[in-house]
Amino acid sequence: MDFFIGAIDILDEKVLSIKGGVNPELSAGTTILTVALRGGELNWLSVGDSRLYIIRGGNIARATRDHNYFLSLNEIMKAGAKNKEWFDKEAKRGEQLISYIGVGGVRIFDVNDAPFRTVSGDTVLLCTDGLYRALSDAEILRRSDGRDPGAAIELLFDESKRRFDDNTTCIIINCE
Repeated sequence: MDFFIGAIDILDEKVLSIKGGVNPELSAGTTILTVALRGGELNWLSVGDSRLYIIRGGNIARATRDHNYFLSLNEIMKAGAKNKEWFDKEAKRGEQLISYIGVGGVRIFDVNDAPFRTVSGDTVLLCTDGLYRALSDAEILRRSDGRDPGAAIELLFDESKRRFDDNTTCIIINCE
């Protein structure tokens, strides 16, 4: 966990230095999702809106949050600080990232507190928004659960490309 947290600042500074050399006003950056799997123990780091899913026993669960404006909006609404009318107006910008590598001081990220224990048969899926905006969690599960990783990725890519025009990255790890 400490390794991942230390890497956030290093990566953020590197991306900032690249941006500054090109155009200091540039608001570009990148998301990151990385995992370490050793001896059945899974650790992760997520900054941005790439997602980590765990598939077990025919169920799919998202382990990371999307670090976009919806995250802030939902926290404000949960605290009762604003009304639904305000939320609906602000939701138009909901997909806008609020945390990413290159923002200059990453404040929002996901790192698991303790290793997640995988079991034989688990599938670990890392993906960008090009996949989950095209396919629901149920559709992702249907195309990936119990399949060879190569075949699953092919099915996921084919369907996501057909539905949504965005870059898509996907990694599947089958645990034994």
